Amino acid sequence: MKQGGKCACGKDLVRTTISRVADGKIYYTVNGEELSAPAKGKYACACGAGFDCGTISQKPGKCVCGKDMKRAS
Repeated sequence: MKQGGKCACGKDLVRTTISRVADGKIYYTVNGEELSAPAKGKYACACGAGFDCGTISQKPGKCVCGKDMKRAS
C-alpha cells in the first residue's frame, strides 16, 4: 500500500512490515502485537491494466484505490 486508507471494516489502515510467511499465512506486527492473515485473498482489487495496487481481502467491498474488489480466481 502506498497511501493511507480505510479497511473494509471502517478502521484506518496502518503501515507495517511482514515479519515472516509460514503455513499459508503472513505474520506482521501492529502496536507491538504479532498478527496473522491468510497469504491468499478471496478477493483482489479490480484496478485493471496499468495500475496494480496489490490489495487483497477476505471479504468483498472497495479497495483503498476506490475500485470494487473482485472474486479472486
